[in-house]
Amino acid sequence: MIRGRHLRYRRTDTIVLDSVKVVRLTIQNRAVAILVAILVVALGVTFLTVGLALLAGLAITAAVVGTGAAIYRRLRGTPNLQSSQRLSTDLDPSLEVRPSRPAEIAPPRIPDK
Repeated sequence: MIRGRHLRYRRTDTIVLDSVKVVRLTIQNRAVAILVAILVVALGVTFLTVGLALLAGLAITAAVVGTGAAIYRRLRGTPNLQSSQRLSTDLDPSLEVRPSRPAEIAPPRIPDK
C-alpha cells in the first residue's frame, strides 16, 4: 500500500508495498542542488575508480603468481604441460559407448483441454 492504496500489476495480481520506504530530497536553492549533484557524481566516480584499481590489483597478482609458478617449474625441471599431455589422434573403436537397445520414439500426444 502506498498511502493506503493498492497497486495493481495485472488484472488478477495485487501488489502491496508495505516495506518500501521512499526518501525524497527537495532542495530549493539551485546552487546547493548543483553542489549535491556534483557530490553524487564524484562519489560514483570514486567507487568506479576503486573498483577498477581492485581489478587491476587482482590481475597483477595473478600475473605475478603465474610467473612465479612458471619460474618454479623451469627451475625444478618439470616438463611442460602441453608436451606431457599429448593425446593420440587415432580413434579407438573399442572405447565407443553404444546403447544396449535401440531408442523408442513415442508418437506425439495431444494435450487434454
